[in-house]
Amino acid sequence: MQKTTKRDRAIMLRNLALAAVRARGQWKECSGGPKFLTLEADGLIIAYRSPFQKLPPDSGETVRLAMVYGVMPKDNLPHGLDVWHGGKVLNIEWSDGGEIDVRSYKAGPWEKAIEALGDRQADDKP
Repeated sequence: MQKTTKRDRAIMLRNLALAAVRARGQWKECSGGPKFLTLEADGLIIAYRSPFQKLPPDSGETVRLAMVYGVMPKDNLPHGLDVWHGGKVLNIEWSDGGEIDVRSYKAGPWEKAIEALGDRQADDKP
């Protein structure tokens, strides 16, 4: 039996959250920036960014801190999905070519809520 890694778990949760937000989400502007396809349900906020919603460039402070620590901020991949449950619990980006970057993932009770959304999606299908 193969053990599921955190990365595998994050990808599975992304897939469930993405299906839910695509089925029931609404486009909302976030902090005066781009619009994201957003779903608020069961104490969760799910926001999906497609390649057409360009993110603003990194702030000067982000670049300054990166230089202090000797690293450069990563470029964003075309697709992004964030999940909040209180605070941000999942930040994952991917490309159509299969590259996946799990930027942050915090395991917790929110995972059951995502799975329940996925179950609801399956129940809604004819």
